Amino acid sequence: MFYIYTAVLLLIVVLGILYRVKDLKVIRVFGFEIIRFLLCFLIVLVIIGEIILPMPDYYVKGKEINLNEVLEEETLRAGVQFDDGSFKVLESHGMHFNHLFLSSYEIDGEEEVRFYHYEKNLFGNMKLKYPLSEINLITDNSNQDDYYSAYVGDGIFTGYLVTVGLGEESSEPRNYGLGKYRITRTPKEGYFMWVEMTREPWKIDIEEFILFGLAILISATLGKKREPVKFHKKWRKRDKIFTYEKNQNSKLW
Repeated sequence: MFYIYTAVLLLIVVLGILYRVKDLKVIRVFGFEIIRFLLCFLIVLVIIGEIILPMPDYYVKGKEINLNEVLEEETLRAGVQFDDGSFKVLESHGMHFNHLFLSSYEIDGEEEVRFYHYEKNLFGNMKLKYPLSEINLITDNSNQDDYYSAYVGDGIFTGYLVTVGLGEESSEPRNYGLGKYRITRTPKEGYFMWVEMTREPWKIDIEEFILFGLAILISATLGKKREPVKFHKKWRKRDKIFTYEKNQNSKLW
């Protein structure tokens, strides 16, 4: 869908340049002013592509009040059979478009701890981002590193560095971070989940500058003393599909 959005934006830019170069007052398709029509089409396309079509994938509904049961069912669905009554949530962190959990359970009396990363949509419905696998398992095992770190982007709002692991009584300070962003912390004894904000993409993201550039370009293109034009002009079957008007004279294609 991203490529479709980009194609529509590029078409709008090209048409804006054409308006300026040819000194056009308006280009219409089926009676609609084409640039505003494309902008409306782009909005509808984003709503369909980003909200309506993905909705069935978000199978955990926002009205679910017992997330403990949701995580239990998710774990059982992944083929993990744990002791009855042993499942519990150790840590939880909610974001705009993500929800993170650290949960534990016992298998034949032996404790296991897993990290769960859910994505959320605008309605608060959730889906597991990655299938449960060994990378989600944080457990006390001398043969493995008991830490798991990942960057979690939360839309255009913020980006977080997430670290989950096991702290022991003899734990030493641990250095971790993302790029030039570095943190030194000492884990408390027991399983933990650290969530640190590391980025604010809305301030520095290249896509933002591109969109602002497009907006400025289109405004500059269309703002050259153009007379206001109606969004829609009555179109009849005998009329041509595409029509255009120059600022001084009107012509048809």
